[in-house]
Amino acid sequence: MNEMMAALMRALKPAKAVPSPPVKNYEPAKRLNHSTVLVGDCLYMWGGERDDRLKEHNIEIERRDSSFVEVLHLPTGRWEQKPTTGDPPLGIMKYAAVAIGNEIFYYGGRCSHFHYDVNVLYSLNVDTLKWRKVVPTNPEDGPKRKDSCGMIAVKIEGEDYLVIIEPGSIHYFRIATGQWISPKVTGDDISRIYDFNLMSVDDTSAILLEDHHDNISDNYVHRLTFTKGSVVFECIFYGRMVLDAPWFVHPNRSVLLTSPSGLKLLAIGDSQCETFDINKTNWKKVDVPESVKNRNVHSLSVWNEDTTNTWIIEFGEHWGGASLSDTAFLNIRYTAGGDISVRTYSLREYQEEMGKRRRSVEQEVSQKRERIMEERHQQEIQQLHLQMEERDQQAREREREMEKQLQERERESQEIERQLRGELQQFEQRERQLQEEVQELRTQNDEREKQFQEREQELQQQLEQSAQQLEEKDRQLEEQESAWVVNGDEIRMTETVLGNGGYGEVRVATFRGLRVAAKSLHRVILSPY
Repeated sequence: MNEMMAALMRALKPAKAVPSPPVKNYEPAKRLNHSTVLVGDCLYMWGGERDDRLKEHNIEIERRDSSFVEVLHLPTGRWEQKPTTGDPPLGIMKYAAVAIGNEIFYYGGRCSHFHYDVNVLYSLNVDTLKWRKVVPTNPEDGPKRKDSCGMIAVKIEGEDYLVIIEPGSIHYFRIATGQWISPKVTGDDISRIYDFNLMSVDDTSAILLEDHHDNISDNYVHRLTFTKGSVVFECIFYGRMVLDAPWFVHPNRSVLLTSPSGLKLLAIGDSQCETFDINKTNWKKVDVPESVKNRNVHSLSVWNEDTTNTWIIEFGEHWGGASLSDTAFLNIRYTAGGDISVRTYSLREYQEEMGKRRRSVEQEVSQKRERIMEERHQQEIQQLHLQMEERDQQAREREREMEKQLQERERESQEIERQLRGELQQFEQRERQLQEEVQELRTQNDEREKQFQEREQELQQQLEQSAQQLEEKDRQLEEQESAWVVNGDEIRMTETVLGNGGYGEVRVATFRGLRVAAKSLHRVILSPY
């Protein structure tokens, strides 16, 4: 008991993965009961039952050994082993796996010693290669079967779900909430389903191939349609009835192919390779090498390289008591009648084929690049010619415009010159007129000056005559006034005022017996009264 507890405690510690040294032509070890999951152009393979497994159960060593993932780079056909981190599951066999985006989900499984099996959900991020345990909010509502379940990814009303089918029941796991949901199943009875292959058609439908009979074409084929709360389960091909639960299953593997004539199911195993036309609901045998169909509990994956090339990748097997490690590549072609033809490649042949294609593509890309460069060069030359012609045209237009402007300016200059000449002539004429007017004015001025001098002389003479006359008048006045100059004592001023005269009052006075008007200034002035 103590040893078991110690082993469990050691298992809880993160395992330290030690990758093998890089090998140029690396190939994974032999295995069976494993799965491969396609993400982009890479095929991821994890776990499986290997020949080199431990003889005794050891959780710590098994967890360390499960901390690796094998990656097949499909464009080159090169395998690579990569270490992972985190807490990987121990159920390395008979698990179910599917990818959503860059995350691969793993459900259930058991270890190679049948000592460890769980109904737990794990995920591996292919970008970080880190494991995580997905813890549901209601684990009691999840599936109870621990191995041999089927799992696909669906998108219902824009949300991502995992669909896990175990014998007799169907479960949803809602990614956004981490919740298990038990949808209502309608249609055919699902309780009789025991061993099967589950393949996704689109976001809301899938195909289920039962795996109960030796002959692949004896098995039932079902279509499933998923909605938010329910699943429609209907049989589209009725095989042979299974009376009792099989004690031995025939672990064939199958994939879905999208052919020009519609959806086809291809199944390989138990020395058989057959296709089932979903629309016509009929089986047809496909011719493939024994090394391809003499397998079971192997893995099959589909890679659509492009619109015309579809590859099926087959790895591992259990046949005749031995497991194999070779990787088989099946190139799918479609005939005019809608049938399938297969060409098989080994790993080396596939690598050479992809190398040829890559070189052909590289050569084609190089030639295309050269053509594009030449076309671009020619386009650039044409563009330059067009630009040069356009620039020449623009230059010619500018030259014509400049010539037009020059002619216009020359006409304007000539017009201005003509106007200036006219104005100059008018100015010269005006100048002559002004000179004539000035000359005339000068003549008139001289004449007036002469007249003025003559008038001045005349006036001077008149002034001289007037002065003489004034002097004569003054002399006469003085003679007249001298008779009125009297002695003041002879005048007797009365009180009678006749009025105010210049510079004094005029009164009545008596002079030598006469009554006279007189005013007294510096001297007495008499005037007739």
